[in-house]
Formats: sequence, C-alpha cells, structure tokens
Amino acid sequence: MRTHLIRCQNWFAAYTRSFFTGGDALDLPLRVKIEHTAAVQANMAQLAGALNWPPEDRLLAELAGLLHDVGRFPQYSKYHTFRDSISENHARLGLREIGRHRVLHGMPTGARRELSFAIAHHNAFNLPAHPDRRRTLLGCMLRDADKLDIWRVFKTYYCDGRRLNATVDLDLADTPGYTPAALESLRQGRMVRLADVHNRNDFKLLQIAWIYDLNLAPAFDLMRQQGHLEALARTLPLDPVLRRVVKNTLGYAVSRAAGPAVPQFATAVTGSAFRAQ
Repeated sequence: MRTHLIRCQNWFAAYTRSFFTGGDALDLPLRVKIEHTAAVQANMAQLAGALNWPPEDRLLAELAGLLHDVGRFPQYSKYHTFRDSISENHARLGLREIGRHRVLHGMPTGARRELSFAIAHHNAFNLPAHPDRRRTLLGCMLRDADKLDIWRVFKTYYCDGRRLNATVDLDLADTPGYTPAALESLRQGRMVRLADVHNRNDFKLLQIAWIYDLNLAPAFDLMRQQGHLEALARTLPLDPVLRRVVKNTLGYAVSRAAGPAVPQFATAVTGSAFRAQ
C-alpha cells in the first residue's frame, strides 16, 4: 500500500503542476488547494492513528486525503471558481479524472470502492447511508479532516491577513450583518444551506455550523486543540444574539470531544480494506 501512496503522490504533484499558468494571481488559489491537500492528508493520518487503525488502513486514509480535491484543479482551470453550483461538482469531476488517469489501477477492489465513496461524498450536504460500514467510516473521517483544514485556511485569511483572493471564499461580498435564516439554522443545530449564504458573515456561520456534521471524537479534540474555529468566530459582528448562538455551538463541540470515538453507526467497523476480493 505504501507503494500505491507514493505513486499517487508523484502523480498528484505532476498533475497539479500542469494547471499552473505562471501568473501569481491566477495560480494562488491552486497553491492554496495543494497546501490544503497536504494538511487534509496529515489530518487523515492523525485521525486514523487516534482510532488505532492498522498501518495499511492508515495509508488508505492518507490516500483519501491526497485525492479528495483532485477535481478542484480542472474546475478552477475551466471556470475560475470553486463554487460547484455555478460550475461542476468537484468531487464527481475529481473521480472522473482519477478514473481517466487510472490513478487507482492495481489497488484491491475493496480499497478502490471505499476511496471512491469517500471522495464522492466528501462535499455532500449529508453523508448518505451505506450498508458497508467501512465505507461510511472512511467517508466520515474524510469529511472531518477536510473541515478541520478549511477552518485553518479561513482563519489565516480572515484573522491573519494572509493574501488569498476572492475565489477562495466563493466571491462573496464583504458586507455588514448576516442573513437571519443562516443564524436560525445554526441555532437549531443544523447545517447552513448555501442558498442562505449571501455574504462573508453568512459563510462564516456556515463553517461554524459544520460542527454539527463532525463525526469523530478525535476530530472534535483536534478542532479544540487547533483553535482555528474559535478565532474565526471572533471575527463575526458584535451582535448579542449571534454571539450567544455561536457560544452555544462551540459548547456543543466540547461535549462531543469527550464522547465515543466514533458514532454509533460505525462502532462495528472491522477488518482491513485490503482483504482479498
């Protein structure tokens, strides 16, 4: 499996380089995505370790992190946006590219299926139910690892003054206030729908609401250790209602970090992805 990972890392490096234009402004979002990919891969390794996965399966988790955003590169090259709703679903686009380049060629069938499921649904509003609990757990892990690093990216953008460009936050307006429907979703413990996101403050509420879609206790623990989401929350307007809702949401994360390592539906996950099939 390590051979597969090294081969895929080499392919990813060459593939992503092919989209660079030589223009700093145009290439900056691609550099952000490459950095993000490395961080998600590292998060996957850390989460797999926290769950005591065997070495081969930890490498599978890393591979999911490495390949999850492959579709971002042709998406940005063709449409100059990361907004799926006005371009293409980047997860499906990525799987098409992975298939076209035979990236997973030679891997066991079980591993390919688990990777494809995790990548296909890492950006879905909800992870669909699946009878294969191993696929479900890998999907949960990838969604968690992805969110953990997206919080880092936007913390550096909104709090540390890192130079990015408008593409990274979906070209949203930097206007005051927020959309009541976005805050209401957060208050009710629900994910915020992109249709209710109209400016950067709404986008921050959407990201904070991702807490309700984190799955694994080690992910909640990592979230608290990293502190990126709390820093992001401090950039929101000084509105007492908004601040109270956000405080309650962050409190929920504290309680989840102390809970079971994996959600109930995944507790029976056993066996290796590299079983013969």
